[in-house]
Amino acid sequence: YMGEEKFNRAIQRYAREFRFGNAALKDLIRICSQESAQDLEWFFQQWLLSKKTCDFAVREVSLDKIILENRGSVVMPVQARVFYQDNTESNFCWDGKSTTYTIEVPSGKKVQRVELDPDNSITLDIDRTNNQWPRNFKIKPVPLYFLAYEVPLFLPRDSCTQVIGPSIGGSSLGVTTSLQKPYDHILRLNSGYDFNAREVKMALGYEVSHIFNQQLAAGFEIFDYESSKQKHDLSGGKLYLRKELWPASYGVFSANDHVTLYLTRDKKIDNSGLNGKEEVQGLHYLKKDEAIVGITGSLGRYGPYADPSFGWKFISTQEFAGHFLGGNQAFWRTSAELDNYYLLFPKRQHKLANRMRLGWGEHSDKNLFELGGIDALRGYSRKDIQGAHAFLETIEYRMPLLSEAKVYFLDNIFCLDGIQAVAFFDVGKAWYSSFAESDFKKDVGFGLRFHFNILSFLEKAVVRFDVARPINDEANKDTHYWLSFSQSF
Repeated sequence: YMGEEKFNRAIQRYAREFRFGNAALKDLIRICSQESAQDLEWFFQQWLLSKKTCDFAVREVSLDKIILENRGSVVMPVQARVFYQDNTESNFCWDGKSTTYTIEVPSGKKVQRVELDPDNSITLDIDRTNNQWPRNFKIKPVPLYFLAYEVPLFLPRDSCTQVIGPSIGGSSLGVTTSLQKPYDHILRLNSGYDFNAREVKMALGYEVSHIFNQQLAAGFEIFDYESSKQKHDLSGGKLYLRKELWPASYGVFSANDHVTLYLTRDKKIDNSGLNGKEEVQGLHYLKKDEAIVGITGSLGRYGPYADPSFGWKFISTQEFAGHFLGGNQAFWRTSAELDNYYLLFPKRQHKLANRMRLGWGEHSDKNLFELGGIDALRGYSRKDIQGAHAFLETIEYRMPLLSEAKVYFLDNIFCLDGIQAVAFFDVGKAWYSSFAESDFKKDVGFGLRFHFNILSFLEKAVVRFDVARPINDEANKDTHYWLSFSQSF
């Protein structure tokens, strides 16, 4: 509605008039309206002070006409470019005020391609996959399938993409492929062989995001494990509905404040959703003949993930198992965790992190919690310490070893930025009917944190390597080694 010349003149006047002064949005609106000789308050209102969405699309292309559509609620001009089979092209400008706009195809011309907003000037269009005709589809083979390839930021916005490549997880090796529409849909299929368990694993998952243009997502995953020993065959799945509590997603691997409702059959909910949001830790799952409904959520004020320098995070989970969907287990349990982060020496970036976790469940004769492993007592195996109730305390001291390494790899998506040393102490216990029936377990250890920048973003991905050993435990003297990705604890 202004044009580039008038817009530049308005911005220069705005900067000149309010240099070294205080300005408000109404001042910018007034100047833009004066320079364009039209009232533009409604334009700024829809973009900055409303929840209206922008979605222009190529709806239909036939022999004699092209129909463009405004599927959103924002009104603004948009450019269209039509390419013909005789290597000519035409440009059109639609004011965006009507629901549809029709372009007549000249006699004797055949349409080869149509591009809406060809210069990508409308960056807030919520769906650019419908801005072209024919629709774009790309296949992206990768040398190793990993989480970053499921982050919309790393995929083209104007096309659906199929990513395919080998995948590695624990003791398993396989192939993973996903079909993704950026920011909205992802369908993933994984097949592999676990050399440790001697079983073939297959899993199919789907997630839809931004339901009703809100931070609301839903999805499912079904799986089938075929073991060399038939009695170990297993199949099941999960359904979930996640509501993120911030108005927009932030970061790449960090988890927004959120609440998730879920239903599982022979499967854990943690990392549900194909890009992982849930942080359910320390719960014991039989993963056989077990049907569970639950709710989990996290709330925090900290930064930046996954190595916070300040702030806190609270995580809580409640689960109920019953005799439905073939389940034969009945119990309830609740857990709560509070993490705190402190920057001790800002210039040297020395940090202190503290975690406290409490779990309680019934019936008291069941293994409902486990306190070993990478996310608990690191000097013990995951199932070494179990009970119907649990308590855990962790203190971790973090200090830098190497800064500004700047080593790039994996399509230049990741850059090794620094290495951090960690010393930690874990203490906790699990019990059944009586708190006094078991002793506190303790361990000490050290670790390394490899910090990676992701396409120069402020957020970092962190690869953790920990070594831990129990203290004063004659029955458990083994040293344990752990490797994990982007865990704040």
